[in-house]
Amino acid sequence: MKVINNEGEIEQFEPKRIKNKIIQETNLSEREAEKIKNTVVKLIHKTYKEDINTTTIRSLVNAQLVKRGLLDEESKSRKLGLSVDEFENLISVHCKDNANIAFSPESVAKYTYDATAKQYALLTMPKECADAHINGYFHIHDLEYYNTRPNCFTMSLDWVARNGVMVDGVGESGSVAGPAKSLEVLLNHALQVWMALATVLSGGVGFNNFNTYIAPFCRGRTYQEIKQAIQGFIFNCNMSLIARGGQVLFSSIGVDMSIPEVLSDEPAISFGGVPMGVYGDYQEEADLVFRAICEVIDEKDYLNRPHRFPNVLFNIREGDLDKYEGNCKILHDMAVNNPQVYFNNCKSLERSTMGCRSSLPMNYRGNYKEDCCNCGNFMYNTINLPLLALESENLKEFYTKLDYYCELTYKSLIHRKSQIEKVLYEIKMSNFLTQKDKITGEPLYDLHRNTFTIGYCGLNEALIVLTGHDVVEESDLGVEIIEFINKKKDEFHDRDGLRWSVIASPAESTAHRFAEIIKQKYPDAPVQGRKDYYYLTNSSHIAVRDNSMFAEHIKNADKFHSLSLGGNILHLWMGEVWSDPEAYWSLNKKILETNTIFWAYSKCYTFCSECQFTINDKLEVCPICGSTKLQVWDRITGYFVPCSNYNNGKLQEFEDRYRHKVSEEI
Repeated sequence: MKVINNEGEIEQFEPKRIKNKIIQETNLSEREAEKIKNTVVKLIHKTYKEDINTTTIRSLVNAQLVKRGLLDEESKSRKLGLSVDEFENLISVHCKDNANIAFSPESVAKYTYDATAKQYALLTMPKECADAHINGYFHIHDLEYYNTRPNCFTMSLDWVARNGVMVDGVGESGSVAGPAKSLEVLLNHALQVWMALATVLSGGVGFNNFNTYIAPFCRGRTYQEIKQAIQGFIFNCNMSLIARGGQVLFSSIGVDMSIPEVLSDEPAISFGGVPMGVYGDYQEEADLVFRAICEVIDEKDYLNRPHRFPNVLFNIREGDLDKYEGNCKILHDMAVNNPQVYFNNCKSLERSTMGCRSSLPMNYRGNYKEDCCNCGNFMYNTINLPLLALESENLKEFYTKLDYYCELTYKSLIHRKSQIEKVLYEIKMSNFLTQKDKITGEPLYDLHRNTFTIGYCGLNEALIVLTGHDVVEESDLGVEIIEFINKKKDEFHDRDGLRWSVIASPAESTAHRFAEIIKQKYPDAPVQGRKDYYYLTNSSHIAVRDNSMFAEHIKNADKFHSLSLGGNILHLWMGEVWSDPEAYWSLNKKILETNTIFWAYSKCYTFCSECQFTINDKLEVCPICGSTKLQVWDRITGYFVPCSNYNNGKLQEFEDRYRHKVSEEI
């Protein structure tokens, strides 16, 4: 009898190895293991004549464990991964859980790994947390990285300018670079840092105050040189198919319209990592970078398509929009017809925000460097609010269930924290994050400055279940529900001192998953969409098909953004091909006076694969060459992607989006 192992190699059949493996994996006694081994060996000799593979042997062992009622032992012995049919399907049909991942050999490798890692995470986390995720009461995001990676991270480029780059954190893999001595090298270092972060994080990466921090490296350079360097950086970001599963780096840059007060007196790191004046001295250079970024965005790529990444977030502060001139005019002239940009409200509270909407406001220790720089969202779980409402007979019971799942979210995230601490500090798997600043001696990644976050989805549908009215009509109760989650967040902070926050979850695939689970359990439940294309309204938003005017959406954001400081977004889905920049300016000034922290005007656009014609509209036939080989793009949640990459729920949401026209509403 021969055995084929997992590497495809042939070995001699040795029955004692079955017993040893049983003892090693399940901690059963030698006597019990011997009995199981003897039974399995008899079955093998009876059924298999020449050879057998180790996967089959394991299935026979597990069957005996189950037969004896040894369920815990069976779970420890279980083989993780995909079946033959599942793997073949993965090769032939692209998985659309993450629209940023293109179909490629790398995507097959990632999703094969994911199947194993997700099963392992569910087997090893607290059982009640696994059950809550499986049954859709909450969603554990990035489950495949539960045991190995934190979520997202936003860095300050002064750290890179001061320290240079050590891609593995210890200098053993790859060349070590000292502090940059030119603008071009600094931007290359920035890209290498993002690539390194993509190997140790599960989510997005970003740089806050991008133009402020690189301004000292622009002194003495012509505008054309600066623009060329910025153009190269943005193109390289979009051409780096190196992140998890072969996806483009999910990246963001925060761009300042004016040097922020919190940085104006900070030493400005310049050529070779040496301080040269303070950042407040470099407004002119920062303005040149600002202009270059806007022009590169407006000029698009070689095929006339908008750049997908990095997400560009414009930080707006007191006085930035007062007059339609300078950076204000440059921004609005560009942004009105380039729908991939974002606006970040820093008027009353400084914050660093990423394109996924994760936000780090200066409200934790009251220090910008500690609260907003070199930190991110550790991870979040998203609570399925409509499902809790459906399983409650009254509002009191709903709050009881919400309290329970908030507590379970706490338990899940604290357990996950313990797993990541092992990776960072015991196993030392992610040394890039733990490397120390050459000057301050502080580690790059401080777990305790990152947010531990409670997410929520489907407030609109939960209110319909509880009251018969949606979030427009029952916003007061909606506010009360999110205030309840905030009180739990405060309780958790008092309990352990960690930086807890609340996020209006992006829910790219979660909104569809939650809705499908709800309809399976409650066929008459109110959700959005149609069979197989169900979805929930994201976070605290108004349903996308609702034809409420701008004012109603801004009113909604004003109420809920201050209760979701871990991240929220006002999505305004636009239906104009061309828009008036000054009308956008007028609208932005109104939004800036509210509690809205983050917003975007999203126009879908059509790209012709034959003649490269691009227009901010949804077309089926190219008006230039008559081709039907068209791609329609739109913002899925936090980035633009071809709509053909959307999951079923997002496809339906795209069709349902009510499109506004600024000219009709201002």
